[in-house]
Amino acid sequence: MNRPDFRSPRRTARALGLALAAVAALAVAAPRPAAAQATVRLAYVAWDDCVATSAVMQTLLEDALGRTVRLTEASAGEMWRQVADGEADGHLCGWLPVTHGRYIDRHRDAVENLGPHIPGGARIGLVVPDYVSLRAIDDLRRGGDQVENRIVGIDPESGLMAKTAKVLKDYALPDLTLVEGSGDAMAAALGDAIAARRPIVVTGWTPHWKFGVWRLRYLDDPLEVYGGDEVISTIVRRTLATDQPALHRVLDRFRWDVELLQGLMADIHDGARPGTAARRFLRRHPDLVRRWTRL
Repeated sequence: MNRPDFRSPRRTARALGLALAAVAALAVAAPRPAAAQATVRLAYVAWDDCVATSAVMQTLLEDALGRTVRLTEASAGEMWRQVADGEADGHLCGWLPVTHGRYIDRHRDAVENLGPHIPGGARIGLVVPDYVSLRAIDDLRRGGDQVENRIVGIDPESGLMAKTAKVLKDYALPDLTLVEGSGDAMAAALGDAIAARRPIVVTGWTPHWKFGVWRLRYLDDPLEVYGGDEVISTIVRRTLATDQPALHRVLDRFRWDVELLQGLMADIHDGARPGTAARRFLRRHPDLVRRWTRL
């Protein structure tokens, strides 16, 4: 796949401020082994939260610590495999315990879970605009025709799609079709339906900018197929602490919250390049920079 560059052009890049300059000076002054200079390889899925989080980490490592970071877009399953096989140093998109539960079960011996950088407030499920009369997933048995008997989904390898396929089975909804696509396609379909005030049901998750743009709600899930609150975790290859201890420490210290992430996502949704939005975010939060990068 193409490897995107989340950074703004170098000619428009500015320092993150005194906090980052001080950290960078310390990092440059201290002699580091050759292994520490290796390119950092991060995998990611093209979901809005994962793009925003990966942009923050790329900008943090490059501007504050002088590292070179290569980002590789992949499907969810491929992202986990790349870390497990050592093709990537890590990813910041581990939705646990439900959404990516099958992936961490598959690769548990080859990866290290550094714990949640978003420790609460994340969730997945079926989402509808507030004007839709459906209230629970069970209602789709009788009211599926309101939404053309289809659920607008995202990329087929995502844990959310696997759980939604299970929803169709567990709730006995054989007449509904789960439409594969992408996060962007799902959001575009949702926006078109809302503009026409047309009923629609989509696979959704929080954090996501759509909840700040439109009045939406989750359908109740009495069988709890989607589980409860999720956390978003940092996942690294098993040997990272040994051969890249400084990088491991930064990734291990990376913690923030849903509100901060959704604010960054909204900035990107409003048209900012991910790298530009990340740089603005880090300038506004020097306390986080200091906490994440103290070596």
